[in-house]
Amino acid sequence: MTQQQVSDALGVHSSRISEIERGTRNLPELERRATLWIQTITTPNQPNQHAETLDNV
Repeated sequence: MTQQQVSDALGVHSSRISEIERGTRNLPELERRATLWIQTITTPNQPNQHAETLDNV
């Protein structure tokens, strides 16, 4: 997936995702949200397992 796809899903600018990837900025909450979102779209056979958690972020 692209930085743009992740940033669109999380409602942030793609540069923030780039900063996480490069380790140039400490964004622990955004990194946690991105990880949860990625898990929701890549974990087969477990629909909505993380959806409630992601909605509360």
